[in-house]
Amino acid sequence: MENVFNFFMLSEIINEDINNILDQIKSKFRIVYLDPPYYTQCDFGEFDDHWDSLDAYLYFMKKIMLKIPNVLEEDGVFVLHCDYHASHYLKTLGDIIFGYDNFANEIFTKRSAKNAGNATRSLFINLDSLLIWYKSEKGRIETVPTRPLDKGERWSTLSAGGPGGPKLFFGEAIYPPSGRHFMWGQERIDKEIESGNIRLNSNGTPMYRVTSDMQFLGTLWDDIPSYEVNGSYPTQKSLRLLQRIITTYSQPGDWIGDFMCGSGTTAVAAKSLGRNYICSDLNPNAYDMACERVISPSNIDDLYME
Repeated sequence: MENVFNFFMLSEIINEDINNILDQIKSKFRIVYLDPPYYTQCDFGEFDDHWDSLDAYLYFMKKIMLKIPNVLEEDGVFVLHCDYHASHYLKTLGDIIFGYDNFANEIFTKRSAKNAGNATRSLFINLDSLLIWYKSEKGRIETVPTRPLDKGERWSTLSAGGPGGPKLFFGEAIYPPSGRHFMWGQERIDKEIESGNIRLNSNGTPMYRVTSDMQFLGTLWDDIPSYEVNGSYPTQKSLRLLQRIITTYSQPGDWIGDFMCGSGTTAVAAKSLGRNYICSDLNPNAYDMACERVISPSNIDDLYME
């Protein structure tokens, strides 16, 4: 997009100023990402996550989430970062607002690993959740995320879901497991056997050599951290995580919104990937830090508003 601006704001969430900017740019958000308080009942210094009750917390979240569909493009997506404290309640709330059928995924992201052997009541929490809703049936994934495969030889079963008949392997007719079929036709199987890319395991099950150096990811993103280890802001999310979210659900030139932006990681990620952004936070310290991370004299396309 040409002649557009990116904005930081010290403001309430999705207020009239933000709506005016959307009118000005004649666009809406492809992604709205929120990293709200998690109902931890803890004080993090820069923000206090104490609540009088779970009902009070959910009322706060409901007021925010009700505004999000109106600022999303028809193919837009809402990404809500949360954890076990309230994720199940937020999933139900989001299904009511966006529609159960528009829920896309719950993606699990990795927290810092700890070797905690002194658990007495609860095991150590390893994962956060990203709850994903589309605004409508037009929502879609733009780029399926990948990660590098571990070096070394890898073999995988040749069968997939759905019934099918036998195929010849090394001169023997072999049936797939019940309710499954072999992914390749006989001509491809013969070719791969000749190339040494098919073998039988100890149980006589056909296996194929995995030749790709990349693995497509599902809903477990445990290859990158959820948090910056040396972040300058409490609970600061990792740049790689935000870059993966943005790459998965948007294209260059799309608009990204984050209205609890903290130290501005969403803006840094959006800018690095050629996306536009509007970010805001009520905390003046967070606002100043976000502006400092992204805005410099050479970045004249970034504006901030108070």
